[in-house]
Amino acid sequence: MLKKSFVFGLLSVIGLLLLTACGGSPAPTATTIPEADETELAVVPTVNLDVTREAGANEPDATADALATAEATAEATPEVPTGPTILDILATQEDLTVVYAAIQAAGLAAVLDGPGTFTLFAPSNEAFSAALTTLELDVETLFRDTDTLTNILLYHVTPLTYRAADLSTTEIATVQGASIRVTVNTDGSVLLNEVVTVSTLRDIEGSNGVIHVIEGVLLPPEPEATPEATAEATSESAATPEPTAEATADGA
Repeated sequence: MLKKSFVFGLLSVIGLLLLTACGGSPAPTATTIPEADETELAVVPTVNLDVTREAGANEPDATADALATAEATAEATPEVPTGPTILDILATQEDLTVVYAAIQAAGLAAVLDGPGTFTLFAPSNEAFSAALTTLELDVETLFRDTDTLTNILLYHVTPLTYRAADLSTTEIATVQGASIRVTVNTDGSVLLNEVVTVSTLRDIEGSNGVIHVIEGVLLPPEPEATPEATAEATSESAATPEPTAEATADGA
């Protein structure tokens, strides 16, 4: 009996040693996890992370403002010529040497060499010579009369650019003040004041305008008499007594 008890105890010890060697462990006991107290939980506010929006939304249109400023500046600032001006081109044209010299003599070089959008109806050398012959003048005499020369030349300049292809039958103002009558014929020819032909194939582009060669010289209209001048002439006439019949007889 004692022997059997000893054997049974020995077997139990051996079994326990084998179980330990094989990595066995007693089954874990269940642990109860206490429920969290809802009153202790921190309330996290909801944050809208969607910050995307269209480009420029709720912002001033900087591009439009800059464009408006640039346009206003351009309107206020005359465009400075960046290439050959009308005067520069005249200096290179062999058939326009007389009108070039006339512009210099009249002191108008700075005008046609500066900012602007001019049109110059430039008489050819032949046309200028023919006009002087008709007026019974020579070049030297005309150039010395700077007032008349300036008046004639400014009548050939307009303050806007008119290319031949854009001309229509109308009247256009000149820098001199009076207007030029433009007539476009059915054959495409262009007349100024019904008598002077424009060489339509001779548009010459400059940085501050365009030159048209014309086959004549335009003479500005005579200034109309003002009411003051008419009244003065009438007063002078009234102040001069007409000869009486007796005076006429005595003189006879």
